[in-house]
Amino acid sequence: MRAASDTSPRLVRLLSRGKLDAACIALPTNAPGLVVDVLEKQPLIAVLPASHRHARRRTLSLQDLSADPLFWFRRARQPAFFDHCRAVFERHGFAPPLLEEPEDHHVLLAAVASGRGVALLPASFAAIRRDGVTYKPLREGAELHVGLGLATGADRPDVRQFLLTCCRASRSGPSTT
Repeated sequence: MRAASDTSPRLVRLLSRGKLDAACIALPTNAPGLVVDVLEKQPLIAVLPASHRHARRRTLSLQDLSADPLFWFRRARQPAFFDHCRAVFERHGFAPPLLEEPEDHHVLLAAVASGRGVALLPASFAAIRRDGVTYKPLREGAELHVGLGLATGADRPDVRQFLLTCCRASRSGPSTT
């Protein structure tokens, strides 16, 4: 078994060409002809500088952040998720000024801490403690969820079943005998 890391669209292409047996991909991702099992869904949360005017509020809405520059990724990195978010943004009238999101999340958090802008990230990022940064639930967070999926070729049910069994076992913790 060999592991590879890449963008979800590239992993889907490699799977479709038979160059990989399986891949963990971000959802939503366009994956025609592949079997995709949702492993997890996380709402997006707002990431703000600790000095932000809304830093003391418990929950925020997209509208609360509409005047703030938003670090956001390029569409080519994750087209299906980008389009999904753009549709949600449009439904809520959210059109902030955009800044290109650094690929490294530590660089992104440093830029947020410095006050250059705000970000929207999966809720699991709140586990990363960074001075000068605060994380806030977003009212639209569930609507803007990101998922993790296991993608396999339709012709590889054995690989799919094996990996799903491993995922279930890892969530239940080690067994004792």
